[in-house]
Amino acid sequence: MARARSLYTPSTRAAAASLVLQSASPDSSSQLVTDQIGGVCPKAAEVLEKAEADALGYLDFPCEHHVSLRTKNVQERTDRELKRRSRVIQVFPSRK
Repeated sequence: MARARSLYTPSTRAAAASLVLQSASPDSSSQLVTDQIGGVCPKAAEVLEKAEADALGYLDFPCEHHVSLRTKNVQERTDRELKRRSRVIQVFPSRK
């Protein structure tokens, strides 16, 4: 078990901050989460404090809607496709 635990030890501050955010549940106190992440990355804690209302806004909707509010895979895929196609166009600009 100790070996498995050592495999998941964060090697950077960003990884540690990511683990803290992933372990936070919507039911946990936002102040507790910002305190935990504040020890690892103070700037991230400031951002979380400022964006608390926006980040937890989805909780105002029924539980059935949480996943659809959180992920918009169709829209994200379309945006990536537009970005990919626009890069190709920029490689060969018009000569006008």
